[in-house]
Amino acid sequence: MKISVRYKLFVLSFVILAINLALGYAVYKSDQKLLDSEQWVQHTEQVIIQTSNVRSLAREMQITSRDFLITDDSVFLEPLNHTQKAAFTYIGLLKKLTRDNPAQQKLIDSLDLYMHRLVNYSSKTIELRGNQGLSSVIAYTTDKKRKSYTNRINQIANAIQEREDILFKQRKQINTSNEAAFSRFSLIIFISMAGLTILLLIVAGKYLYQAKEKRKSAAELLIANDELLFQNKEKGNRAAELLIANKELLFQNEEKEKRAEELLIANKELLFQNEEKEKRALELTIANIELVFQNNEKEKRAAELKLAEIERIKMVNELLQRNKELEQFAYIVSHNLRAPVANILGASNALSDMGLSTKEKVILNKGIHTSVLKIDDVIHDLNHILQVKGKVNEVKEIVVFSGLVDDIKDSISHLIDKNDIEIKYDFPEVNEYFTVKPYLYSIFLNLISNSVKYRQPNKACTIEIMSHLLKDKIELIFSDNGTGIDLKKKGEQVFGLYKRFHENIEGKGIGLFMVKTQVETLGGKISIKSEENVGTEFKIEFEI
Repeated sequence: MKISVRYKLFVLSFVILAINLALGYAVYKSDQKLLDSEQWVQHTEQVIIQTSNVRSLAREMQITSRDFLITDDSVFLEPLNHTQKAAFTYIGLLKKLTRDNPAQQKLIDSLDLYMHRLVNYSSKTIELRGNQGLSSVIAYTTDKKRKSYTNRINQIANAIQEREDILFKQRKQINTSNEAAFSRFSLIIFISMAGLTILLLIVAGKYLYQAKEKRKSAAELLIANDELLFQNKEKGNRAAELLIANKELLFQNEEKEKRAEELLIANKELLFQNEEKEKRALELTIANIELVFQNNEKEKRAAELKLAEIERIKMVNELLQRNKELEQFAYIVSHNLRAPVANILGASNALSDMGLSTKEKVILNKGIHTSVLKIDDVIHDLNHILQVKGKVNEVKEIVVFSGLVDDIKDSISHLIDKNDIEIKYDFPEVNEYFTVKPYLYSIFLNLISNSVKYRQPNKACTIEIMSHLLKDKIELIFSDNGTGIDLKKKGEQVFGLYKRFHENIEGKGIGLFMVKTQVETLGGKISIKSEENVGTEFKIEFEI
């Protein structure tokens, strides 16, 4: 009976597995033996080390207690106590390490006994040193017990170490031979495993190659069969497709004839629809033109209504302002004319008295004349104000600020030279404005004249004029270092008619009223900042 390659591989794999298990167990046991040997060597080294530590601590204990006995310094007591505790700790470790060696246990018990005696002896000498002094200690230590205890501890420690040295050499030799045996055994295992692995690879490679060839042949046969079946099937499909194609061709020809007739009908319908669409498009175009025209008209009407509303609001505001001014004007007229008229009436009634002397008549006539002159001044001032308000429609022109200031400086040069006046101006952002020149000239002249008139007597007068260009406005600023005005008390009267704040200086109180009237007539506004004995600043804003 022929055995298959697969079966051979199975048997060989089972044999190799069994050998691997046996070798693994052997390696495990050998490794365990080697570890035990190493642990015994380390155990012996630990016993030797701990014995040396105990001997060193005994020596250190002797030195520390001697230093204390000589110096009586308590600093040495703490390391002495620490040394004693460490010595008994190491002795305890030695007992644990040699618990499987009865002979060493006896020596360690002796070592513990003499260590206790040495500690008790040291404690006794320390107590004597503290209570009775150095002489009593010297008398107590004449028996040299400490030295005998120390020597005995050294002898026992040496005996322990000698025995452990013998064990160390024996165990080291055993450990070395175990390592050599383990190395030889490992080499044998490696060679055996390598041989078995190579054998397994050879057999497996041969089996895999044969299996691959078989699969390749089977696959080629399957492909050939599939190709043959596919070709036969394709032939049948082609024949069926030809029959279907012929039927489809006949059907398509019939459909084409139907579609051709439908296209003719559709073309006629399309021509009719296009004509209708053109008519509708023409009508929509006309309607859109009409709608655009109507929207434009609505927008025009809305803009006109908006402008009319703005104009109406402006007119209402102007009427309110004019009404306010007329009320103020009427009050001023009645107030300023009442006193002179009353004086004239009183003097006239007095003149009718027949008993008056010539001198009294002259005085009354003089009073009547003075009152008439005052009435004439008031009428003249009011007439001048009305003329200013009535000339708002004069021709406008480009007015250069710097040229305007230069003209004014020339016209009042006698005042400037006489009173040491300095007029400085700076118009870097805007130097011209389209307006009524006489009005602007009057505004500049009045503000400059005011600064000159109300200068401080013992201080050089400085007048500064500058301009700023804002978003939609021109800003003019006039500032001086004159006497100033207390705005908290008189701020509401600054621009009033016949309002005067410095009785010692000549004036009618009409200048700032005229400035405000002219500024507002030009569509601007004016404001003031002032402080007594510091100066005054006027700010004028004109819309562009």
